[in-house]
Amino acid sequence: MQLKTIDDYYEDVRKLWPRLPEKDIRRILNYGFRSLYLHNSYGGDTFIKDKDFLCYVGYLRNDSIKHFNYYVKKLALKIRVLYKRRKIPWDGYYYFALTDPQVENYESQKRKRGRPRKWFDYGQVMLYKIREECSLK
Repeated sequence: MQLKTIDDYYEDVRKLWPRLPEKDIRRILNYGFRSLYLHNSYGGDTFIKDKDFLCYVGYLRNDSIKHFNYYVKKLALKIRVLYKRRKIPWDGYYYFALTDPQVENYESQKRKRGRPRKWFDYGQVMLYKIREECSLK
């Protein structure tokens, strides 16, 4: 089997769409292959589906719990990539989520009387720039 490059696909695509200019075909194929490469280099999975064609680039899990955790990780990555591609500006806030024990620790630090506290110890938390990614994780 010989290794194929993007140049091998130009003629096949031109046969499928003969009215499409060659310059447009080159731009479309270059953009598609570059997007596939970049998304995979970020660690994302790619799923391509057509009528009689199915392609999945990534890991498949047998255990449903492991697959769910893997899916959450990849979905967070997808959110980050989409924010970067759409050039959504950062709102200047960092977000974090607390587990139930951390919330109990926070509640126990509140004062019942007197002036309310300004500083709290949450323990170790992960900070996120994107709110959707924080709520997902």
